[in-house]
Amino acid sequence: MTPTLILIVLLFQLQAILAFTPASPTNSTLDAVGLNATETTQLTLQWFSHGSYAQFVATAARSKDSTGISKGALVHFSEDKVNKDTPSTSVPWIAFISCDANSTLASMDTDIFTLAKSKGALAALLYTPYSQTCVLNPELGSASNLDIYVTPTPTSAKLLDYQFQSSQIATQNNPADALVDYDPAKLAKLQADIESSIKQGYAVSGEYLVATISAFNATADAVTEDGKGAGEAGSASNSTAGTESGAAGKNSAPERGRADIVYIITLFVGAVLAAAVL
Repeated sequence: MTPTLILIVLLFQLQAILAFTPASPTNSTLDAVGLNATETTQLTLQWFSHGSYAQFVATAARSKDSTGISKGALVHFSEDKVNKDTPSTSVPWIAFISCDANSTLASMDTDIFTLAKSKGALAALLYTPYSQTCVLNPELGSASNLDIYVTPTPTSAKLLDYQFQSSQIATQNNPADALVDYDPAKLAKLQADIESSIKQGYAVSGEYLVATISAFNATADAVTEDGKGAGEAGSASNSTAGTESGAAGKNSAPERGRADIVYIITLFVGAVLAAAVL
């Protein structure tokens, strides 16, 4: 077998295990007209200790069985680092996906959302720090098997990406422990803490960011311990037992008051950071 033929075979095999991103960045308001940019879908990030940041995002697609609420660790997800052989996980997580470029070896048979779903992702958040927003390819249509959201501005994308430094700061003695990219081993190690954070309504330890996405037309307000909406978890209840942020309602009034103060301070810091980023 000639070297050229060997190279072709290797390229073909690599293409079979990667996935393409059926979305692209845009600065055109006409391209973005299909996004529900005026809805009140909210993304809230929380990190240790009692840090939080909130912003609105736009809905690009909803899966058939969606309840409109997802909770889990937010992690970068890329076809360059994950393939069909990468283990999946039952730990609740949300894929943070760049729409700026595809892998040069990406397969056109499997898209990044299908890959993320196969690894256990509850939802996907597309972002671009260089363009106005992301738009899905027309051929994806309404066939998504995952809830997909997009950041509405490059500033919001940069601020979200910046928050990963919070989890790294929380593990400054060993930054390698921070959960930044999809890593099933790290997720498994942090499973108890992540699930406890979801249940308690705040991050109980460092190393990760806890994300809550509440769509404007969510059909379930309660979120179970595993991060899925009540409908996803197999419950018929649409109970509003949680607080507005989706917490289990176990925080005392003083704790909620402290959380409100922290939230206000965080919004102020976010505004300062936005000015710095720009």
